[in-house]
Amino acid sequence: MFEIGASAGTPAPLLLLAGVRYNGAYLRAEGLGNHRKANDYWCGFRGSLGFDFLNRPEWGLELGASAGYSYAEAPDGMHRALNEANGATYLYPYSKEETLDVSAEAGARLFGFHTRIEIPFLYPMGNKRPRPLWRAGYTFIF
Repeated sequence: MFEIGASAGTPAPLLLLAGVRYNGAYLRAEGLGNHRKANDYWCGFRGSLGFDFLNRPEWGLELGASAGYSYAEAPDGMHRALNEANGATYLYPYSKEETLDVSAEAGARLFGFHTRIEIPFLYPMGNKRPRPLWRAGYTFIF
């Protein structure tokens, strides 16, 4: 079976997903990005591998592992104002956030609507922010 869908959550606000399922096991890839202008964009990618314990197209309980990367830059008015007040560039006029994580994930699915929570346990880039990640959206399985 195959799956396609979309989800909203953290750290990337919106992701499109595609996956393959076989006898309860699933392999899923998600990603999307948005670019408005210089220093105002975000992108995110996630992949997961796991097992669906109910293994039904209508509903399921999933448990697995995932990994993801997210990068975002946004204008920072406070930094820009500080630079203008001092007449020099002391700070970048934008804020940026970059994360890379490996997580344990658990999720539930009911008639296409799904929700997942992911608990990061490894941050290869050294960004130690142990906050849970979450996703909610709709998945079509065929």
